[in-house]
Amino acid sequence: MQEKPVIVHFSGVLEAENLPVLTGGRVVDCRDLEGTNCYCDPDAEAVLAERFSAFPTRTVHWIDSGDYHYASKLWTDRIDRPFDLVVADHHPDMQPPAFGDILSCGGWVRSALESNPCLRDVWLVGIRPELKGECGGFPDRVHIVGEDALPGLDPVLLAGKVRSGRALYLSVDKDVLRPEDARTDWDQGTMSLDWLCAFAAALGPDLCGVDICGALPASKGGRDEDFSVNSAANRRFHELFSLYL
Repeated sequence: MQEKPVIVHFSGVLEAENLPVLTGGRVVDCRDLEGTNCYCDPDAEAVLAERFSAFPTRTVHWIDSGDYHYASKLWTDRIDRPFDLVVADHHPDMQPPAFGDILSCGGWVRSALESNPCLRDVWLVGIRPELKGECGGFPDRVHIVGEDALPGLDPVLLAGKVRSGRALYLSVDKDVLRPEDARTDWDQGTMSLDWLCAFAAALGPDLCGVDICGALPASKGGRDEDFSVNSAANRRFHELFSLYL
């Protein structure tokens, strides 16, 4: 049975983008929480984990802007079988913690690799080439397809390499996309929406869950044109992933 998508509100930007599933999805409103912007303090992390526990992992999770991409770790923490993580992002999100072991949008992938016994391999697709140096420490487990490798790369052939026979969880940050296809509050890549959708569709039969983040909230300069561009991308993702989840 197909599960309804889950919408996680932190900033309210998904409402500004008129997310197509707002009326039919299940909402987790986290705008009441402090300690969540870019870094998630331990108290907020515990509350989020509790709130997420009421919802399935096998669906599409809409997670506000990239400032809250760490929520992907909380969704994947609940997968109870071997799986691979596929991250389409302009950044590897593998920075060591800036202080303590606090969860952050810039380090959640590393945290997942270190702590999740079911996570096997990670594929990082579309990252800035100069950030590859952040991805060390996990020989043979982290596979990098940098932004510089995308021109001329067939997305379906790449998906064939990614598919290992294990379940796949796909995490998308729209900052991997070129500005004509998405508008975000982080530096953006050059991937086209068509390429990303073709890649995701080729992964579709193996998907055990998806999350999507990346936006430009009004508080960071987002305007109606930005909301409209992101809304169009969101509709494409909604139509695509509704075929598989």
